[in-house]
Formats: sequence, C-alpha cells, structure tokens
Amino acid sequence: MSDRIPMEVLAAFELERLLHRAAAERFERVPCGWLAANGSLPSVWDASRLQIEPDLPAPSVDEAVELAELPARWFPGLRHRQIHVAGTDEGRELAFSLARRDWHVSELWLMVRREPPRRVPPAAARIDGEPMRRLKGRLGVEQGLDPSSVPEFDRYDALRARVGARLTHAGVANGTAVALADLYLRGDIAVIEDVATLRRFRGRGHGSAAVLSATAAAFRVSARAVYLFAAPDVAQGFYERIGFERIFTAYDCLRAPEGEHGQWRE
Repeated sequence: MSDRIPMEVLAAFELERLLHRAAAERFERVPCGWLAANGSLPSVWDASRLQIEPDLPAPSVDEAVELAELPARWFPGLRHRQIHVAGTDEGRELAFSLARRDWHVSELWLMVRREPPRRVPPAAARIDGEPMRRLKGRLGVEQGLDPSSVPEFDRYDALRARVGARLTHAGVANGTAVALADLYLRGDIAVIEDVATLRRFRGRGHGSAAVLSATAAAFRVSARAVYLFAAPDVAQGFYERIGFERIFTAYDCLRAPEGEHGQWRE
C-alpha cells in the first residue's frame, strides 16, 4: 500500500473494531479487515458490517460484495449490507466502484481532539440509567426509529459498554436533558457517537454542551485523544467549531433491499 497511516488513525479504528466485536454474535477476521453481525438485534444489525481497515489491502469490488453477503448466510434475517471503507487510495477507489453499482456511499471524516476543552458550558451533565434510555428513545423516534425497536438499541449499547467505560452526557435546558452525546472510553482513547438534540431545542448550543462535557470527562479519566466520525458538513459546521480537527476520511457504503431505505446507525 502507498498510504502511510498515522498511529492515531489506527488507534481510532482499533477502538471501533473492539466496540463492534463486543456487540456481535459472530465476528470474523478477513484479509481486508473484519466482519461483524448480530442476528438477535435485527433493527440495529440489519446493517451488518464489513470493515475495510486502513492498514490492510482493500479487496476488489467483487470480493467486497461477496464478503458483505456473508452475514446473511450466518443470519438469514439480515437483509441490508454495509461496507465501511477506510479512505486510503485503494479504499477510495473501492467506494467509488460500489457507488457505480448503485450502493449509497457517504463520506465521513475522522475527527480528533487531543486536549480537554478549556471551558464546558454549565448547562451539561452526566446522564445514565433510565433517564438516559428515555432521552435516547425519544431522540431515536424523532429520527424515524420504530418505538418497538428501542429496547434492541438499549441492548446494543449495553453490549458495547463491555469494552470500557461508557460516559454519556446531556445538554440541559431548564433542568431537563434535551441533547445527548454517547462516549466510550478504553484506556487512553475514546470515541463519541450518537450525538443528537431534540428537535425543538436545536440551534441553542445544547448539543455542543453535551459533546464538550463528555470530552472533558474522558480527559479527566484517562483519555489522551477523543475521536468521532462525522459527515463533512457536520464536521465543518459543528465539530471544528468546538475544537475537533479532521485527520482521515472513510466511506460508508450501504445497500438496502429494493424499495427500502433501512435504518442505519453508527
């Protein structure tokens, strides 16, 4: 491979691998990375994942599609396909090839913050237990999630929390949690996921308060870096403004059954 991959990029992808392995009923290494799937969580894992790692050679498009079909053989109820491609030269070409085959391809930026925030907005607090689950359920339903599938997402989060500490923080308005940032911490690295704000409270800084609060907590415990993946417009319009910087690119390549769009979650 011609790409030289920074160690911090490899560290972020390693934590992603550990989180997915913790939540998978079946996990297998393949020459280009790994496959993970969980047939008992169809609302979450209908998008079972093939990961093309940044330090491994990318497969041909035919090989990638064949690997992405394997989870449906393990668990016949899985209908959707997801290939997460590290943005090396080979990976970028693979993503473009998948797009030409009518896969839906989205660019993602890997962002990092290497220092704790100097200031955390006061309207932020740690949230866990039932209040966290209720808020996360409301956020999911607002974004189109079937209410009956919310317990599956709770189970998914609980499985991932076996990897390390889960430090979820909320943005608070008038004493009520209205925004959320989920953070998983293992050793000296952490990743933020599932950042969202209730619709009627958006644009008031509650989301950034939750992210900064979670980030500060990670550094207080043990983190030397906090990572996240974000779409370019969100990365530029939100995360760069609160101190995160882009260090790498990835591509999310999705294919749903004909006539369906599916529900996808990172």
